[in-house]
Amino acid sequence: MKKFILILLLLLCPFTFVNAFQNEPDGFCLIKWGMTPQDIEKIYPIEYTEHTFDNHDCYNVSIPDAYGQMGVYGGTEVVCDFVDNRLVQITIDLPSLDDASDDDIRYYISENLIKVYGTPYYPCTDYLDSYHSDNDDLYVNWYGDQTVIVFDSTDGWHIWLYYAPYYKAVWGSGDKYYSRNK
Repeated sequence: MKKFILILLLLLCPFTFVNAFQNEPDGFCLIKWGMTPQDIEKIYPIEYTEHTFDNHDCYNVSIPDAYGQMGVYGGTEVVCDFVDNRLVQITIDLPSLDDASDDDIRYYISENLIKVYGTPYYPCTDYLDSYHSDNDDLYVNWYGDQTVIVFDSTDGWHIWLYYAPYYKAVWGSGDKYYSRNK
């Protein structure tokens, strides 16, 4: 009987992670969700940039080497957004993709993101507007328990990382994924 219960638990366990995607990150490099600017300052150079209209305090963080995370190699600067002094968003600029062809961008997605995080949620029509083309597969999202990854070209190519509970609370009601997967 104990073996039966153990087998049943092992079979059901993978299905409890409904929103998780493979290799879901909990931030970027050594920057983790919930850190304070003071926590990050102990690891990387950080500089305050602005307080935004939606009560984010934004900081530029210089990372000397991203070691290939999210397909970013070498040194990079990211923008970290804090709400109530806790990290909720990381923006990674990908300037090397600004003049890339659609095929180059698809290659970047498949080589650097899909191989690590698995198949993204398609289509990401929430972000198709005047900034984007009609090509849905260039604008993709991964939804996890800790992190939402958005890859798009709003004002240049970016990978936007959001702390998932924050993302769901702020944008969840208008997001097709969350409205479909309650």
